[in-house]
Amino acid sequence: MFKIADVYKTGSVCGFAWNRQGDKLAVENTKDTKAEGRPWGKNFDAFADVLEVRKGKLHRVRRVDLGYPLGQGTCVAFSPDDRYLAVGKTAVELFDLQEGCGVWTVETGSVRKDDDRDAPSTHSSLVFSGDGRLLSLGWQGGMGRGTLYWGSFDPADGAYRVNQKIVSHTFQQLNMTIVADRWSVTTETTPPGQRPQRLWIAVRDLADGAEVSRLELTSTRMKATGISSALSPDGRYLAVGGKSKNREDAYKPYLLQIWDVKEQRLLHEYMQDGKEPLPPGGIIQSLDFSPDGRWLLMEHMQINERDPDVHLFDVESGERLWSSDRKIGSGDCRFSPSGEMFVCRGDEKITLFTLNK
Repeated sequence: MFKIADVYKTGSVCGFAWNRQGDKLAVENTKDTKAEGRPWGKNFDAFADVLEVRKGKLHRVRRVDLGYPLGQGTCVAFSPDDRYLAVGKTAVELFDLQEGCGVWTVETGSVRKDDDRDAPSTHSSLVFSGDGRLLSLGWQGGMGRGTLYWGSFDPADGAYRVNQKIVSHTFQQLNMTIVADRWSVTTETTPPGQRPQRLWIAVRDLADGAEVSRLELTSTRMKATGISSALSPDGRYLAVGGKSKNREDAYKPYLLQIWDVKEQRLLHEYMQDGKEPLPPGGIIQSLDFSPDGRWLLMEHMQINERDPDVHLFDVESGERLWSSDRKIGSGDCRFSPSGEMFVCRGDEKITLFTLNK
């Protein structure tokens, strides 16, 4: 169904995002510069490349230098008109791509115990709203307990405003995402040590953090840590992948579930045991729905370079429709807004797939 159209080689890919038209991709990278003899702590350059898709190929049209090497899980977002690019994690930077310059930088990651600022220390997802505001889903706290933040940045000066905050127990700081600039999706649990342990995926309104739905996973075989999740753009379907209970090894059986959120009904549940439709391999690292909600894209861990790690499922039937012919990625895979392309993050590369019509 899909074929490799192009491979863009670059530095260590930390984050990426499509624009709304689906013809551009922004990729945040870091590059090791130890060979240049820099002092300890200054050994990495960070930059963001803007790539344009032309006739199935990726062409770099802009590069912007970042002030901070942000690392894996960096958030990237285009403004609706493609003029601005936001990049962030512990710091958020806004660039004017038309003028070729930075607009502002906000160092929210510098929050310390003696700092009374009310702001997240880590931004897990960024998105521009239709009216041009830069919205953030963030986190502050330690492993297992902290505060979830729904906030926004003023595009003019970077002033951060808290719209909602909730004290939460979560082991999944990186599994906090924004969907279709309307909802946030977070994986949360009861406090560590509390029995029985409850596990749920919460969907909330992005504007004010109001809960839209909560899907309990306590009756399943899913372990509370190492979870990946995805919500379809229309909010109907939820996919959850993770380790089975009582299993610590990432290459022991893993689970994939597809839920109908509206009906609170489990549509499909699979445990990887060498049988269809789940292929052999390790824990799921990325899940993404196609824009129309028909397909689910999955990427999971593989050791052998000859084993496929990217797979496509039919949401209604649960059937595996397609797999890559070898190992492709090392993390996120994301559909374009049209659903006719997707990209996968790999080791110092981005791989573009197009629909084989």
